[in-house]
Amino acid sequence: LQVVAGLGEVDAAGLHHPPSHPLLLLADFQEARLFRDQARLTGRAQLFTNAIEEFDRVLQAQSQSLPKDHVDIMETRLELAVTHFLSGHTNEAVQFILDAYQAANRKVGPDHAMTLKVLAAMREIYQKTGRKELGIILQGETEVPSP
Repeated sequence: LQVVAGLGEVDAAGLHHPPSHPLLLLADFQEARLFRDQARLTGRAQLFTNAIEEFDRVLQAQSQSLPKDHVDIMETRLELAVTHFLSGHTNEAVQFILDAYQAANRKVGPDHAMTLKVLAAMREIYQKTGRKELGIILQGETEVPSP
C-alpha cells in the first residue's frame, strides 16, 4: 500500500482505500500489536506508548465507521486493556476490559469465544491487580462496579 496524503492509501492494483477502510485498520491494528510485542521483548516503554497511540487511533476510526458493538471494536478494546496493563496503567486497563466485556456479553452472549477471550484477560488483569469485583461480574450482576 502507498500512502496518499490525507486520502488514505492506494494498493498495488491502484484501488483507493480511505483511512478507515477495514484493510488499513487491520494493518494499523497489527502494527500496534508489533509495537506492544517489541516493548515486551525489549523493555522499551516508548514502544508501549506507540502501541497505545496506534490502538487508540484504530479504535477511534472503528467507532466512526462500525456499529458500537462490532466485534472488531471489542477486540481493539481488549488489546488496549492488555497493552495498558502491560505498561502499568491499571485503571485504564480495567476500564477497557470492562467495556470489552460488557459489549461482548451484550452483543454475542456469555458463551461466545470473544466473551470468553475477554473474560480470560479480565481474570488475569484482576488477579494481578488485586481487584475483587470479578466474582460479582461473573455471578451476573447487572451493574459492574466502577474502577
